[in-house]
Amino acid sequence: MPLPNWGPLEKSQDDSEKIEEAINRLIAAHNDNPDAHTGEGQSLQSHKASEIIDHAVKSIIADKIGEFEVKISKLDWDKRYYRFDFVSMDGWKSDGGGAYFQAPGQLTMRSNNTLNSYMQLWTENDELPVQFSTKNPVFATMMKVYQTTSQIIYFGAGMHNENFIGFKIVNNTLYACHYGTSEHLTEITGITLTNANTYKAVLTSGSKIEFYVNDVLKATHTTDLPTSEVAEYVFDLYIQTTAAAYKYMLFGFLVFYQDV
Repeated sequence: MPLPNWGPLEKSQDDSEKIEEAINRLIAAHNDNPDAHTGEGQSLQSHKASEIIDHAVKSIIADKIGEFEVKISKLDWDKRYYRFDFVSMDGWKSDGGGAYFQAPGQLTMRSNNTLNSYMQLWTENDELPVQFSTKNPVFATMMKVYQTTSQIIYFGAGMHNENFIGFKIVNNTLYACHYGTSEHLTEITGITLTNANTYKAVLTSGSKIEFYVNDVLKATHTTDLPTSEVAEYVFDLYIQTTAAAYKYMLFGFLVFYQDV
């Protein structure tokens, strides 16, 4: 028969420790045990194994990772990365009547002040080309424009009028943009283009392209996806006037990666 309370239990004759004190002592010992809850099925092991844990956004990076501790090459060995911070423009090609101004961490492109003036910059990699149909490529950048009228802009991976994933700006309107057999556009609203925003286009080969602005999913394309196995350009940056006026845009970085 269970005892109704602690009272009838025998008292130690040589230990004055109270029950409450014993409980506190055991809890403290448990808290000091580095192996607590690490067994199979226990909380720490389950936490470690779980794919989805409800951490605050970016808390792991902010709380656990020090400055400059992570390199891109350490993140995923089955990816091929290209990152440009514009320390050098070696390997880039240009066309058109505009100009560009490069400094570490910054690239400014400018048209001329005549109707239909354009400036285009691109870079190629013949040994490790962009492969849309099989390698799940991703394009990302930070960029801003200085004007919101009389301009056509493309920025992305591939060739903007052939095989392409990225973004298009017409005057002050932003579009998610890709080119398969033709150009496909989805308008993206609520973005101040004269701010420095981050843009990302993620192609799941043969399935979909997801377009993000400032880490928020803004559009998804699923039809007529790019299929080139060897796209000519890694990056394609293009600005054109539709009036006789200078037009500028600035990039802070460019990133491209795809499966090896």
